[in-house]
Amino acid sequence: MGTSAGDFVREIRAKQSPRWLTLWGRSGTGKTFLARSIHGMFPGKAHWLDWVDLCRRYQCKEDITGRLRWACDAALVVIDDAGAEHQTPATLALLHGLLQARIRRWTIITTNLSPDAWRQRDERIGSRIIRDGNTHADCSTLDFAAR
Repeated sequence: MGTSAGDFVREIRAKQSPRWLTLWGRSGTGKTFLARSIHGMFPGKAHWLDWVDLCRRYQCKEDITGRLRWACDAALVVIDDAGAEHQTPATLALLHGLLQARIRRWTIITTNLSPDAWRQRDERIGSRIIRDGNTHADCSTLDFAAR
């Protein structure tokens, strides 16, 4: 079982059993940059899902079914900024449903919330983020934007 983003990429390329990589930490530590870099390594196979944008569309009553289906079915999906939007029971249920559909599929999640914070916020989401050998990277480096 890998312990780094590099291991995660090597395991995808080696077609090992899918798992998740959760990049968490405060803003500006390079979570999205790293996720975009991994996403770019798999053109045509990886999908990018801006969670804040999806939630805004959902709250404005837009039909997001196609976007969700696309994210659920992707070989690799990056869910960027999970938990950054104004969270409601409906958006938490939406995220739970997406994560449930992504079990045993390559998934990268970027979030400002730690796995413990997710468990406190919503036990269903927290349990999915920590299960089955998924890797968590605490991105607590110096502010990435300032480097």
